[in-house]
Amino acid sequence: MPLASVYSAAPYHVLSWGTLTGMTLFHSFIAGPVQFKNLPRQQFGNLQSKTFPIFFALQGALSGICLLTAPASAGGLFSFATTENKILWSILLSGFANGALVGPWVTKIMFDRHKLEKTGGNIDAAKMTELKKMLGLAHAASVGVNFIAVGGAIVYAFCLAGRMIAV
Repeated sequence: MPLASVYSAAPYHVLSWGTLTGMTLFHSFIAGPVQFKNLPRQQFGNLQSKTFPIFFALQGALSGICLLTAPASAGGLFSFATTENKILWSILLSGFANGALVGPWVTKIMFDRHKLEKTGGNIDAAKMTELKKMLGLAHAASVGVNFIAVGGAIVYAFCLAGRMIAV
């Protein structure tokens, strides 16, 4: 009976994973690139500075819900004994790292660059070159950390499918 599943962790697990995966893939491969191509650079940066904290918080929260609702055979929240939990922990930690560390670093550099650009014709070329270099490095770090979540969400799909097939 479908209503009996309301009291099970399983539907919450699947909904959390599905939302996490869809959100991560959509933002990483559709929304972000479309915004980048169609907005002026400073507007794009301002938009990303507002959406990324929410995005990374949701990555962490949804992977945390997946850990909390994982099947008992996965070993529980703090178990690293299963591949599934290792994947979910990697997604949770990558969302936390981007939200709390890398993302704010990228945003600070970006706003420093915006501020320098607003000075008008008196732009310090050496400082701008340094900011561009730092922004490239910080952005690459953020993308790399985000790809841990992207890869983890995709690989976890095969873990869930394996459990479904085994039933």
